[in-house]
Amino acid sequence: MPQLTQGIQALPQQELENYLYHQAQLIAPDISGVKVKWEKAKTEIDSVDEVFGLLYRVWDGMILLGTFYENMQGKWVAQPCNRESRFIVNTSQQAHLAVIDSYLLS
Repeated sequence: MPQLTQGIQALPQQELENYLYHQAQLIAPDISGVKVKWEKAKTEIDSVDEVFGLLYRVWDGMILLGTFYENMQGKWVAQPCNRESRFIVNTSQQAHLAVIDSYLLS
């Protein structure tokens, strides 16, 4: 009986997630498929010591998604692979997400 109760409680949460996903698709249909890619993207971060400091690399398996580092002004610079754009953000987490988002939207 407890399993049935858990299943019933999980159902509204799943319905809410589906509803929100479909509403997001109405607002931004050009990024359909991002949810599927996001679920598949399990990134790992490592770092290498460069002349200017640590360079953090974001990986999806064996695919390098991009890098990020902290500049002299204390800002974080994200550089996605195969892109000419760079993003300057306030935290390392934002830099990590900028690399992932760039990959997901490609």
